[in-house]
Amino acid sequence: VNLPSLSSLQIKKAMFSFSWSPPVEGGMETESGSSLTLDPGPYGLVAARIQMFDGPRQGGTGGKIGHRNRKQAGDSGTLTNGGESRSRSRFPNLFQSTPTTKDEECINKLYEKLTSYSLFGLPRLPDSERERWEVREGEETRVQLERSWRDIVYEHENLTKKQRNQQEALWEFLHTELTYLKKLKIVTDLFISGLLNLQHSNMLHEVEAHRIFGNLDEIIRVHRMFWKEVLLPFLEASRKSGKLLDPVQLCQGLSTFPDRFRPYVTYCTSEEECLEYTQITQRDNKLFHMYIKWAETHKQSNKMRLNDMLVKPHQRLTKYPLLLKAILKHTQQPSVRDTLTQTIAVVERFIGDINTWMRRREERKELLLLSARIQAYDVVESGNEEVERMVKEFSVLELTESMSGLRADNVRQLLLEGSLKMREGKESKIEVHCFLLTDMLLVTKPVKKAERAKVIRQPLLLDNIVCRELKDPASFVVLYLNELRCIVAALTFQTGSSMSRREWTESIISAQESFHKLKSQETWMIRDNGDLSCQENVSPLPQQSERLLEQSSAELPQVLVTDTEARDTDSEQDSGSDGDLPEGT
Repeated sequence: VNLPSLSSLQIKKAMFSFSWSPPVEGGMETESGSSLTLDPGPYGLVAARIQMFDGPRQGGTGGKIGHRNRKQAGDSGTLTNGGESRSRSRFPNLFQSTPTTKDEECINKLYEKLTSYSLFGLPRLPDSERERWEVREGEETRVQLERSWRDIVYEHENLTKKQRNQQEALWEFLHTELTYLKKLKIVTDLFISGLLNLQHSNMLHEVEAHRIFGNLDEIIRVHRMFWKEVLLPFLEASRKSGKLLDPVQLCQGLSTFPDRFRPYVTYCTSEEECLEYTQITQRDNKLFHMYIKWAETHKQSNKMRLNDMLVKPHQRLTKYPLLLKAILKHTQQPSVRDTLTQTIAVVERFIGDINTWMRRREERKELLLLSARIQAYDVVESGNEEVERMVKEFSVLELTESMSGLRADNVRQLLLEGSLKMREGKESKIEVHCFLLTDMLLVTKPVKKAERAKVIRQPLLLDNIVCRELKDPASFVVLYLNELRCIVAALTFQTGSSMSRREWTESIISAQESFHKLKSQETWMIRDNGDLSCQENVSPLPQQSERLLEQSSAELPQVLVTDTEARDTDSEQDSGSDGDLPEGT
């Protein structure tokens, strides 16, 4: 085709009037592979492909440019030569202040490159990058499903209502999977391909693609293989035989769901960081914001925003159990129902594991923030410099270390914190800030002029705590015992009210019960599975490690809240001893 020679002014004029068509690598094609038919208008086929990506989409004009548009286009200048504030007028919201000459040069360069992509399509990337990001790989996006399962199933008119509904549910599984795969390809073939092409043109090198898209390439490979190895044979079996879609065959393909969909673990656990990086980069990098604006207004994007596309994988994963349950609902054969139920359990267990990993990842982040607030560990007073050096060696509290007797994947959590007044013995009260964690109670003292604190008492392990209320309605005492069940310290805490005291005492009780249950579960796992990994995480004291394994079924010390009268009565019966502690403490 001999395209007419266009001046810059003609191209600029055309951009204000003609509808845009999606640029495709290697030429303009539809999903079916046929060429698009465009009205060339007075400026030819090239002009008819141009889209103004920095403004609202306009409808086609049938090759005619209205008088008003001609006037606007004529006053706007050309792509390479124009009025004084053309960059500012193109993207008025990109800069809060007047852009510098360098800014305008960058904008013009990016603008012209994106205009070229709209005109001629995205250039072909090197094979290594195409394969790395699955850009225009595979033919799944060109697959066309029949309008309905009725088009492939013989004598569907004779089916019962239950059978028809079951086939509808199976067809929805197929249809939504193919639709989802096509949406994933939009991200690679438009957003990723466009960004990589710009970087090959020495633009947006500071933007890290993997921090935006994560391992989306692996997700696409998963679904390409899922379609090729499971769903396509499942569909072809019905196409060739004319029989009903078989849910058992689908379940057989889903039997390896956890292994096949393993890349979702990485994607889902990094999804929040990717979204955050994308948002920050769009806010701080105006050229990247300009590129995303172009891509999101691209016809191929189907008016979807990038952030909406990035959360699609997580949404699709959680939809599988719902699709399978819809099939189960309309299935009558007991054996098939059993197969579906087992498959649903496998899928839900995998999703539950991902949710657990995501929750623990978030817990680790919160624990790191808490650790940053602990400035020092100042528990022991040294008598001289020599001893001071030795004390410092062990004056480090690592909250991120694993908990005693538990596997490393159990993350310590902050359950409650607050400011209290504390007294030990006959000392005067001091202001403290306490942290109740999964396995311990930390007593710290706030550091002035800083949002940090230093630990002033040894960490009080919940295993060794006994908590009791005092006569004062706002006070309670924490008795701390050693491994020999002898009292080591008695700390009196005063809260601001009786309600606050109740919150603290009940929280300590709940925390100890939860920790006791967690340790019991770990012990049963060791016995049943022979998994001794948690032994590496127990206390370095050999006696305590043996006691944890050998006496795992013994009752842990209970955290009791008693009234003052009962405590006084116990003290009268056995004054000065710890015999008033309940059995098992």
